[in-house]
Amino acid sequence: LAARFGRTVNLANPVRRPEIQRRMMSEGTPVKPKDYRKQGPAGVGDKPYTMRKTKQDGPPPGGFAPIKTKRFVGVTTSIPSSVFVGLTGLGMAYGMWKVGNFNIKRRGWKQEKIEARRSLVPFLQAEEDIAYASKKKKRDALEAQVMSGVEGWTVGASVYNTSKIYAPPMVNDHSL
Repeated sequence: LAARFGRTVNLANPVRRPEIQRRMMSEGTPVKPKDYRKQGPAGVGDKPYTMRKTKQDGPPPGGFAPIKTKRFVGVTTSIPSSVFVGLTGLGMAYGMWKVGNFNIKRRGWKQEKIEARRSLVPFLQAEEDIAYASKKKKRDALEAQVMSGVEGWTVGASVYNTSKIYAPPMVNDHSL
């Protein structure tokens, strides 16, 4: 730096080089620089570390009473894992038994429903047969009226050549 700027550089760090710093009082006498390494604990004055002795508190005669550190939660009982496994197994067995009983009941209800439907089938079929016969009668009468002018027409005969194949009549034919 000195070669570059052509002058000497004064470092103003009093800790490293306190002799470089020169200040003058108003009378012209130089001020002695402070050595910050020899300050007291609060940073006041030029004293080395000399502190007055403090009075330290001590235990009372006979010592302090013992500190209670144990936590009282209550009496803890340990239950063996076999009891947990056994109770779980019993609970599951009871639940399966209840499910099985309900399945038996439900199967009975289903069977009762099927038997009720089976007992009604002949009556429902009879009603359907009566409705089919009346509709066939009306259809044959309409066919005889419409085809009265055609020679060789047979009322109620099939127009298809299906004498060997039986096709059952449609049920619930509500076209008429």
